Amino acid sequence: MKRPISNHRLATVVVRTIIAVTAIVYLAFYLVGFNLPYLFNPQQNAPLMTGVVVTFVLLLLGITIAAVVWSLLRQWRTNPQQQGNESPMLRRKRTLTRWAIVATVAVTLLLTYILASTQPLIINNEHFGNALQLRMANMFTATTIVCIILAVASVAYSRIVNKQ
Repeated sequence: MKRPISNHRLATVVVRTIIAVTAIVYLAFYLVGFNLPYLFNPQQNAPLMTGVVVTFVLLLLGITIAAVVWSLLRQWRTNPQQQGNESPMLRRKRTLTRWAIVATVAVTLLLTYILASTQPLIINNEHFGNALQLRMANMFTATTIVCIILAVASVAYSRIVNKQ
């Protein structure tokens, strides 16, 4: 009989699959028809794979939200049996960690929105100066970079602490 796959191994396979598919989609975006001229204004670009990238991102977002909801429902359903095995200190530590993550993301979103530039841009030879959209784009980009850096740092810290 086959052994059931462990949660760690399943998570590893899922993450590697997502990384591979993301790399393929973005490579296709940049390598297949990226410099095609726009039909109504040949001075502008109309990348061929824009719809594929947008669809992939929306699909990934939808699957992520569904996975989070499913995970929360599963945890709430099985949590009463597991709470007897956890110490109150461990529960407090996990709750504090969860709230620290939520607070860090919220503060990062707020700070990056406040500090975002509203300097107008020229995109495809057209002036773009909508301050709200410029701030939002800058906020999400900067917050993503900060969260990725924090995630890499936390994984590195975890590996260093667990090896000792």
